[in-house]
Amino acid sequence: MARERRGWARRAPDGAWRACWRDRDGRQRSRSGFASERAALLAALQESAAAESAVEPRRAPTWSQWSARWLAERDVEPSTERSDRQRARRYLEPRWGAVRLDEIARRDVQAWVRELGSTPALGRDEAISPSTVARVYRLMSASMRAAVRAGEIASSPCSDIVLPRPAPGPERFLTRAEVDAIVHHIHDRDRSDATLWRAVVVLGTETGMRMGELAGLHWHRVDTARGLIAVVESWDPTARRVKAYPKSRKPRAVPITDRAAAALAELRARRDGASTCGLPHSTGRCHSPLVLRTSAGNPVDPHNFGWKVWRPACEAAGVSGARPHDMRHTYASWLVQRGVPLQQVSELLGHSSMAVTQRYAHLAASQHAAVLAALNQ
Repeated sequence: MARERRGWARRAPDGAWRACWRDRDGRQRSRSGFASERAALLAALQESAAAESAVEPRRAPTWSQWSARWLAERDVEPSTERSDRQRARRYLEPRWGAVRLDEIARRDVQAWVRELGSTPALGRDEAISPSTVARVYRLMSASMRAAVRAGEIASSPCSDIVLPRPAPGPERFLTRAEVDAIVHHIHDRDRSDATLWRAVVVLGTETGMRMGELAGLHWHRVDTARGLIAVVESWDPTARRVKAYPKSRKPRAVPITDRAAAALAELRARRDGASTCGLPHSTGRCHSPLVLRTSAGNPVDPHNFGWKVWRPACEAAGVSGARPHDMRHTYASWLVQRGVPLQQVSELLGHSSMAVTQRYAHLAASQHAAVLAALNQ
């Protein structure tokens, strides 16, 4: 029997020759049926060389390994970054952290989504809401789509997943009387900021601007001659900077109503002569101070406004179930009820699509009038 270091030949009981070699893991392999020792030895050497040069298949990373890289490389807002990391840490890591990406199957994702629906919410006894389940799932789905683009896996297991259907959200549209009552009951301990907080409510309901847009509004964006407010910048309380764009990333203009003009006039009288806001901007330089700023020189904080100003004022005014964001809903409801087309309402609110504005469609009185006119003929 002739034997080589990397392969050898061995005669079989039937007289034929067998090629023998070891694979990458050191296990002995063989192939029989050779007529001569030379042919068997040549085949053994070829197989041995092929085994040594073979590239070991690359193992896909675990979800934890991949997410650490993916989350760090994304280009998202600081607030989005913070909330996504919190969701990943609470809901994704416990289930998927140690699992390799190529071992995640669609049926496992679907089962996980169903389990999420019964997961207790942080700090509360009840389960997380269907909308939270959807946000957590979208984060998982986004991570797997990115893994496909990066070549870590061939396809995403997050396809055709059935999500829990959310119940209709509460709709709270304030009346003029309720808004006036809230404004009337806004008080400040030292009275220095009462005018500011009243203006926040008036501008919120008279322009439909988001809280971040109100907090980031600069005076050079207020055009009293044309009666328009240019909604361009917004305040990011997480990053502590002024962003050069609103949430939809599309600047827009909203008209200044009489009530809004009166509130702006009061605020203008409180200006201290500063030429800039003194806050960091994401891009460009500042051209004027903020319209809404506390006596301490700080931009409006949505959280503090909600708990320290809005909530006590609503309780004192006898207005229940209203949130600061309902000022924006109220503005939309007033427009729709007065016959402003949904397309124009969508543009004034800066919605990303008409589908978002459709939630106000049922408030249009003209629809019901047309139905009654048709049925009463």
